[in-house]
Amino acid sequence: MPGLIGIGEFIEETREDYSSPTTSTFVSRMPQCRQTINALEETLDFDREGLTKLKKAIKAIHNSGNAHVDNEMYLSRALDRLGGNALSRDSEPDIGAAFFKFAVVTKELSALMKTLMQNINNIVMFPVDSVLKGDLRGVKGDLKRPFDKASKEYESKYLKIEKEKKSQAKEAGLIRSEVTPAEIADEMEKERRLFQLQMCEYLIKFNEIKTKKGIELLQHLVEYYHAQTNYFQDGLKTIEHFGVYVADLSVQLQKIRQQQDDERRRLLELRNMLRAAAPQDREAATSIGGYSLHQLQGDKQHGVTRSGYLLKKSEGKVRRVWQKRRCRVTAEGFLDIFHADENKPPARVNLLTCQIKVSSDDKRAFDLVSYNRTYHFQSEDENEQRAWTSVLVNCKEGALMRAFHQQAGESNDTGHSLLDLQRSIIRAVRAMPGNQLCADCGSSNGSYTSYTSLCMK
Repeated sequence: MPGLIGIGEFIEETREDYSSPTTSTFVSRMPQCRQTINALEETLDFDREGLTKLKKAIKAIHNSGNAHVDNEMYLSRALDRLGGNALSRDSEPDIGAAFFKFAVVTKELSALMKTLMQNINNIVMFPVDSVLKGDLRGVKGDLKRPFDKASKEYESKYLKIEKEKKSQAKEAGLIRSEVTPAEIADEMEKERRLFQLQMCEYLIKFNEIKTKKGIELLQHLVEYYHAQTNYFQDGLKTIEHFGVYVADLSVQLQKIRQQQDDERRRLLELRNMLRAAAPQDREAATSIGGYSLHQLQGDKQHGVTRSGYLLKKSEGKVRRVWQKRRCRVTAEGFLDIFHADENKPPARVNLLTCQIKVSSDDKRAFDLVSYNRTYHFQSEDENEQRAWTSVLVNCKEGALMRAFHQQAGESNDTGHSLLDLQRSIIRAVRAMPGNQLCADCGSSNGSYTSYTSLCMK
């Protein structure tokens, strides 16, 4: 493989060939010229790829910086609004003035960032984009096409003359193995000059690109460096100037905080005094344990059993999500909640110790409140929600009725009186988890008129 030829060697060889074509050695250096052009074209392709990535990075910085500017301006407007509210509605001039100060500082820093983004676009982005859309436009090989054309024309003319010379020698009874460049120097001068011209044009263009992507790009980066320096210096001056106000503001805020804490303390004392004088909130007492006095009424047409899929909210401490789970209501009074792996035994909830609540926020959702946990469910639509809640209520009522009948049967078999039967039923109901306190008045020693647990105390 022939080596490469330097620019100085090319200039020297070309000048020598121009002065004395017959004694020149330029023809022997032409393969090196072709190899040099190919190598330079590879270099330009790498440069094109590198500048494209640089442009992409600068564009991302420019876009994110402008987005940051927009967000800071939005923040400044929000601070202005808070300051206005503090002045006009809350009658707190010191608080309002502080919000206004922060809005001004935010706006000033936003203006500095906006200027920096304009600088990176004008100083760096524009020159890089100009090179890519100008000298380096197109794909690999576009720039050297004129040179390749001149090289092919030279080769074609050389082969044609060589063939003619050999044919003439053969007619004369001679055998020629090759044709020396000196013999055909005059005949090939036009093609050789075109070859030299196109290579010279390519080298000039390559030199211009090398200057733009090297020295000029670095000069632009130096200019952008100075723009960054100004950005940070101006920003630091703004922050330092604002820091004096912040130091005074911290002391002032501490005093305002003490005043507000004193007001809060006095309000708490007043509230405690009023609570002690006011009668006990009856409604609050009825919410003990998450139960309510008024129970849902189920639609009997839906029956007491049901099986299907519901969304159940997980009980994660950090993040709660809705998970699809298969659920089954059994006629015995239980709700089975299957795991994601349905081969595992399901979690079983006794409906006798639960209350069904419909969500007020979402008509598709309902809660199952047990003595130790609240299950949150969500169905596909409102009709599905009514069907599930009806089945749960019906199943719970049926289980409760069976429990009472069973108690009554055992009492009759043993000959107990009606009073003993009532007492045994009350003891059974009160022994269930969550029934230690009356759901109506909160008493711990109440009696009940019926299975609906209406307090008689």
